[in-house]
Amino acid sequence: MRQTPANRSIPLWHWPTVDRERWLGAIQPSSIFDLKEGDLSQLAPITIEGIAHGYGQWLNWLHQEEPSLLLLRPADRATIERLRAYHSAMIGRGLADYTMASRIRSIAGALGAIEPGHDWSIIQLAADRVHREAKPKKAIGKILQPAADVLDFGFSLMESAIPGMNDLDAGGYGSLRFRDGLLIAFLILCPLRRRNLASLALGKGLEKQGGHWQIRIPGEETKSGREIYCRWPSLLDEALDEYLAVHRPALLARYPVRGPATEALWISRLGGKMTSHAIYETVCRRTEVEFGTAIYPHAFRHIAATTIATLAPEQTDLIMTILGHVSMRSSYKYYNKARTLGAAERMNGTRAKVRRALQNTWWPEQNLRSSG
Repeated sequence: MRQTPANRSIPLWHWPTVDRERWLGAIQPSSIFDLKEGDLSQLAPITIEGIAHGYGQWLNWLHQEEPSLLLLRPADRATIERLRAYHSAMIGRGLADYTMASRIRSIAGALGAIEPGHDWSIIQLAADRVHREAKPKKAIGKILQPAADVLDFGFSLMESAIPGMNDLDAGGYGSLRFRDGLLIAFLILCPLRRRNLASLALGKGLEKQGGHWQIRIPGEETKSGREIYCRWPSLLDEALDEYLAVHRPALLARYPVRGPATEALWISRLGGKMTSHAIYETVCRRTEVEFGTAIYPHAFRHIAATTIATLAPEQTDLIMTILGHVSMRSSYKYYNKARTLGAAERMNGTRAKVRRALQNTWWPEQNLRSSG
């Protein structure tokens, strides 16, 4: 979804003073003997960030409706009538049910910390109802593509971006194509969540050990709370070397910024770190041109899980590892999906190709694991 005034989130430092100060107090680390109402300090940082982002979207909607509403106390703004109007506005903008449930749940979570003396359970119950009755906005079967085809597309982008070929110069459109190809190929081989993907940086998240690049994301930064530790896909070793030696430096040099250069792995066309939203739009734009329908980053996780369920159904624990599921309940649906989508028939022609391409990347359990 493109950033527009209607869907932006007001950042924390622009929140009303009362909201900001109480929120900061609620997320401050506390000892086990500090029993304070609305304490969020024990939540994972990624969870706290998500709640703040959703609450910022609520504040933005209030500001769009009537700026003076932000002068009211937090509890006085969150009337049932306004919450109903907010829900109707989200429906009118065509947001997915799961997105609406998440935003409503964020309001309940934030208000529980900012105004702990109130009972906000009705908002949480409303979010639960929206989630329970949610219907997928897009038919996932129309989005999924064979893993081998997506991998081939990533490589074709990189191959067409070699400096000196097709008049594509390093640092120009050629480097952007190479970056996008590497990004797409990486996603099909190691489908991290978008936030974790955007956070990868040299020396932090991506480290070289024993001649190989390793990915290590601490548990406090993952949705499941478990550390992700895996080898960079060996199939992309040469591509990563090419990107780090030629294209990443060239992209950094396009628009030099003051101060030290970013250590982020994925560099934007403006020479800075790619945000998770920029990654989303880039992947969707590239795949829509190639396949006729956009494959959003989260769908790569479905492709990976469905591929394993189809080609290696005996490796049930591998889906849990790749997707970071805490239990098999979330993973079993991919076995059903593999059957109902006719994935086996669709992949007959690429079965051997997928096995060859993936067997040395994320298929072996020892190459990708989540630590408990």
